[in-house]
Amino acid sequence: MKSAYHILDDDRVRNASWQKGEGSTTVGRAVNANFRWQNLRRLNSPPKVKHFFWRFTLNSLPVRRNINRRGMEIDTRCPVCLRLDEDGGHCFLKCKYAKQCWRALGLEEEREMLCKCSSSMQVSENIMSMQESKRILIIGLLWSWWDARNKVNAGEERRSIDEIIYRARLVTQNVQELPTNAESINA
Repeated sequence: MKSAYHILDDDRVRNASWQKGEGSTTVGRAVNANFRWQNLRRLNSPPKVKHFFWRFTLNSLPVRRNINRRGMEIDTRCPVCLRLDEDGGHCFLKCKYAKQCWRALGLEEEREMLCKCSSSMQVSENIMSMQESKRILIIGLLWSWWDARNKVNAGEERRSIDEIIYRARLVTQNVQELPTNAESINA
């Protein structure tokens, strides 16, 4: 058993050299040092949404290109539109159905600006620099879209744009009902 573990561990170390990307656990601290992680922790949103956005920022969500990059042979086409390879940029910003959600929320200009970013961390930095109401709405949209995408990936029917938007706004409304850090300390 011990020798099998060592063989697997050696293989993991050997393969780490080709696993280049933000989602890898080998990401250098210098890359992450510039991101203000405390702002993400202070994000006024439910814990599951914070966790999602943290993984989004690190590009560690299991989109098909990330899974393929780690050695699993799968079809990398987007499970929603079935047109292009699914990476984080396509999934959240460029998929034709995701674009419809951004437009329906009046966030097309923000989507276009985020499309110009070169990494998921840069996208997150831009989102975190927006005013709070817009920031929460965009993060709610990303989370709602990810949830809807996962349903399609599991074989369920694609949710309507209206349902995705409703869920994104629901996250925003739930945030307004959460106590702020100062209120919870005083309580």
